[in-house]
Amino acid sequence: MAGPAVGGVLIGVVGIGAAYFVTTGALAVALLMLMLGVAASFGHVERREAQSVTVDLREAWNYLVGHHDLLKLTAAMLIPYILGQSFVLLLPLFVEQELGGGATTFGALSASLGAGGVLGAMLVAAFGKPRQIGYLMFLGVLSVGISATVYGLSPSVVLTGAALLAAGAGQSALFAAYETYLLIRLPDEMRGRVMGLTFTMVAFFPLSAVGAGALADVFGLRAVAVIEGGVIVTMAGLAWWSVLRNVVVEGEPTATA
Repeated sequence: MAGPAVGGVLIGVVGIGAAYFVTTGALAVALLMLMLGVAASFGHVERREAQSVTVDLREAWNYLVGHHDLLKLTAAMLIPYILGQSFVLLLPLFVEQELGGGATTFGALSASLGAGGVLGAMLVAAFGKPRQIGYLMFLGVLSVGISATVYGLSPSVVLTGAALLAAGAGQSALFAAYETYLLIRLPDEMRGRVMGLTFTMVAFFPLSAVGAGALADVFGLRAVAVIEGGVIVTMAGLAWWSVLRNVVVEGEPTATA
């Protein structure tokens, strides 16, 4: 939440170069803490003989293919999540071309997105009971779609910030609820592999910005956000009808071998 806002102020006060140096220094400190802290916290972990990453990912994919409900749920969650990220990646252009703002405005709006992410995670923590997970995923997708539409139509910085707050909350709730469901549903030996596969899929979300950027050149930044919002809202309905209502009925799932 604080990082983007501080970054915007730093760019405005000392320039973009200094802001990058500060960011790099913070990441170096985080890396050092990770190297020193994680090993001490977890110690030695017993596991079977190590195998390659590709073998692990292939096993995870085969597991999803063999469990069609999980495969449909994964598609229903990750596609809106990735689409919802693409208009956010174009936020610097939106601030400059549509809102007439600069680095400080961009930092404040990015902080709104981060604040929404914290809010969404808190909602899952507070209401993430087994029978509520399906509702949280549905509301997360729906919130991202509506927020993208409002963002595309917004005439002011304040309304844009509110839309990004809701989008961040929706994205965070969607992904946190989905990962929570996987933790409950998957057997111990597949949990790490399948969750690793889903995070690998999410890592490709910047690719969606390529298509969004190309469309923005033709139709404009606002039109892209509105189009993506309509697509995501439609996908929310399809996700509910095809899989999420079954998650609600299912209640607390049992691990599937």
